[in-house]
Parts: sequence; structure tokens; C-alpha cells
Amino acid sequence: MNQNELNALPDLDTLSHLWLAIKLYITQYVSAHGGGGAADSVAWGDITDKPDLMTASEIAAAILAALPTAVSQLTNDENFQNAQEVLDAISGAMAGKISYVIAPGGTLPDIADAASGTVYLIPDPDATDPNSSAMESWIAVGEGEDRQWVKTGDGVIDLSGYVKFSDITYITNEQIDEMFAQTGGV
Repeated sequence: MNQNELNALPDLDTLSHLWLAIKLYITQYVSAHGGGGAADSVAWGDITDKPDLMTASEIAAAILAALPTAVSQLTNDENFQNAQEVLDAISGAMAGKISYVIAPGGTLPDIADAASGTVYLIPDPDATDPNSSAMESWIAVGEGEDRQWVKTGDGVIDLSGYVKFSDITYITNEQIDEMFAQTGGV
């Protein structure tokens, strides 16, 4: 038996539950059909003509044989969505929405590869103001051979109110410990 088969075996709780169910079935069968004493005995054939009890390994093998081994053998009784249904739902929700992408490498992709509804931002490599970010914005319009890039604007984003790396002062472990000590610790 390989490791995957061993991992698929039922655990002790499952086997205990199965054993208790078997014992309960036998008890109920004997009660329903008489038995339990010399005066109220069951015919010898009713007792002896029964299948042998299975060993734990036989029970495990029977359970393994009944388990599905391929996704196609499973039923979707909870109506879970598959990967394609999830992608279709996302695509449907995003239809008509505009997204923004900073073009990788500062260049526009091939027009055939441009996504519909996406504004491509191209950073200005010659921008010198450290407090702003200059970008051109482009969008692909049209279909087939008529598809083309249209520049929708030049934009400058003012970053002067944002924190810069030079504004950050790093603290030491001792300062962190001191802060926690002042608040009562953790």
C-alpha cells in the first residue's frame, strides 16, 4: 500500500463508528428475530449462514474501492462553480469598466494585444521633478485592422504631499521595546 492509499484510509473514529454500527445492527437483528437464551433460541442456520465479518484492512479496501478516483466521478450537488464559470463571472462584472495599467517597459504593447477598456500609462522618462509623476495615457480603439492607439492625454500627478523614503526615520529594537514597555507590554 503506498502513502496516498494509506492517507485515504478512514481514521480510527470512522472505523470505530462503523464497528458500533455493525454491533447495533447485529443486536437489533437478534432482538427482532428472537434469540438470547435456550428457551428463545434462533435456528442454527440463521446464525451460521451469515457472511464472515470483514477485517479492518478488508473494510478499508472496500471503502477505498468505493471512493471516486477522478473528478469526473464526482457530482456537483452544491452547484459549485468551476474555473471557467468564475472567469466568466469576473469578465461579466468587469465588462464596461475601465482599468489603468502602467505599460511594462514604458512602451505600449502590440495593438493586437491591447486589452479593451484599458488605459495604458507611459511614464515620462525625462521627468525631473521629484514631487510629480508625468505620464502619457493611451487607449486602443477600433476593431481588427482599423484598431489603433489614441493618446488621451498627458498627465502630471503631484506627489508633493506624499511621504518620501528620505522622510522615514527607522527605529531600533530598543526603541520598539521601550514603546511596548510604556503601554504595559504585550
